[in-house]
Amino acid sequence: MLGKLEAQVITKSYSQSGQDRFVDLILKYKLLGTFLDIGANHPIELSNTYALEKELGWTGTLVERDAHCIELLRQERNGMIWPVDALEANWAGLAGVIDYLSLDCDENTAQILDNLLKRSDLLRFRVLTVETDAYRFGPEVRDRIDLALKNAGYDVLCRNVRSSEGMIYESWAVDPKLVDMENAERFRSDGLKWSEILAK
Repeated sequence: MLGKLEAQVITKSYSQSGQDRFVDLILKYKLLGTFLDIGANHPIELSNTYALEKELGWTGTLVERDAHCIELLRQERNGMIWPVDALEANWAGLAGVIDYLSLDCDENTAQILDNLLKRSDLLRFRVLTVETDAYRFGPEVRDRIDLALKNAGYDVLCRNVRSSEGMIYESWAVDPKLVDMENAERFRSDGLKWSEILAK
């Protein structure tokens, strides 16, 4: 049971690279938000949505295909568990505004994003963190993801987000119509390590 909720920077980040804190800062400590976590994996370790759920009362859908992770998610998380391969998912039931999309599906990320963005007239996200793994797959996949986001009306606020080890592996974007862009602009960057972005 959640205690009294307070708008604040989440006290502990569980994300690999502060994605949960980035969302919290962009949305100015929003309580009771919503998320779609595709490639949710472990319910707590390296989770982009666990802190948002546990500290700020967020709810959402956790999409995962690995049977072991699905069982752990059912034990530890309150969100709806969608045990499907996101590459084959039908997103037709999703509509409206979701506060945060976390998308981390390795080599399938770009295609899954394309499928989601086909519904951009019906489904919007305030903040998105999308794995590009440019250090593994090269700049072409990253460029495809960034262009798809731009063409769908999103602003890739943080391009070429780097891991602690300096590897380019994510793009962080916002819908400029759905967030306070004056607040968001302070995080704009290209090629910074995630810790440098959050320190702005």
